[in-house]
Amino acid sequence: MIYFNNAADSYPKLAAINDFLSKPSFFIAGRDCNCQTNKELKVVDNFRENLLEFTNATDNFLVTITSSATEASNLVINSFNKCKSDNDYVIYDHSNHNSVLRPLHELYGENHLKMHNNIFGSPDYFDKDCIERIIESENGLKPQFLVFSHQSNVTGSIIRNIDELITFVKDNDIPLILDITQSIGNTQIDIKSILKDSGYNKLYLFGTTHKNLCSISGTGFLIHPKENNLVPLMYGGTGTQSLDYKQPKDYPHYLECGTYNIQSLQSANIAMNEAKEFIDINKQIKSSLVRYFIDKYNEINTPELEKYVILQPKFINEESGIINLLPSNDDIGKLIANELFKKFIIVRFGCHCSPKFKFKLNGHTYDQTIRISFNQFNTKSEIDMFIKEYDHIMFTIMVQ
Repeated sequence: MIYFNNAADSYPKLAAINDFLSKPSFFIAGRDCNCQTNKELKVVDNFRENLLEFTNATDNFLVTITSSATEASNLVINSFNKCKSDNDYVIYDHSNHNSVLRPLHELYGENHLKMHNNIFGSPDYFDKDCIERIIESENGLKPQFLVFSHQSNVTGSIIRNIDELITFVKDNDIPLILDITQSIGNTQIDIKSILKDSGYNKLYLFGTTHKNLCSISGTGFLIHPKENNLVPLMYGGTGTQSLDYKQPKDYPHYLECGTYNIQSLQSANIAMNEAKEFIDINKQIKSSLVRYFIDKYNEINTPELEKYVILQPKFINEESGIINLLPSNDDIGKLIANELFKKFIIVRFGCHCSPKFKFKLNGHTYDQTIRISFNQFNTKSEIDMFIKEYDHIMFTIMVQ
């Protein structure tokens, strides 16, 4: 199998993770004080410590563990929703994932949502002027919060001027929710560097560990200020104060309940330890694969082929390992993805859970793409095989 869908979930996983999962240890779950559980609680504590260290967070931040990035997103958005007023609105980014868009639309409604769609037409840049125009249109009322994707899961584009974004939200005292699901493990998240001793204390970052960190699924997280207005998304067992029917108010039990996914948390610990050493090397590998793919694709590309599919012309962030092919219509896109699947080549066709993101080219809007996403384990020979099979598929389509 050739797997080019790493922007959704990484494959294969790290060898050290596979080795860990093959062993019987840590597979008993619980919250009591037996010997096995003490090992588990160490895994949980290690995850919090490792994540704060991996993102170079200041002492003002804590980690709340969730089952996914989606749960973490819902946790923080729901908390803001609990204290909103009738006039409050939210500004979101056009590259946001449905893990953000759906809770926003369910909890706030379309009339209370404004989209940051900057003049560059790309998630590469925060556009201060766009935000100020929205605030002006709201008679000077500032948004309850901003929620942006640090890195797009469609194109891999990353916010380049994050310092300007932080300066803006600090100067205007606006909370910022930053989705780092796609960027963590792909680029170094440095919270201290982002904040630059600004004193800004309303930054919330959420994500997961199964994408560019190459861990297994089942763990999400919310990195948040110690002082916050977060409220539980769920209520239940914590292994503490068990005679009390009310949720304990102490951290982390107020926001976390139920059984931890120890296998996933320990896999994430292993992944973060490896990523410290290899993150820059992995970016170089993905950049090399993207350049190689483009060169090989251009060898078979023709004006006739471009009537059916166009190679993504811009916004390629090589280090993300993501490339898009833009089919002339959805039927062509589905056909290509299905035919590749028959050859055991896995790509992704669709809007990739980011329905607001659009490619606009030559007067045509592309809202669904064939996304090809590499990780450090892919090879140039796999790209050669893809190009060979793709060329054959396109020839068949064009002669029909």
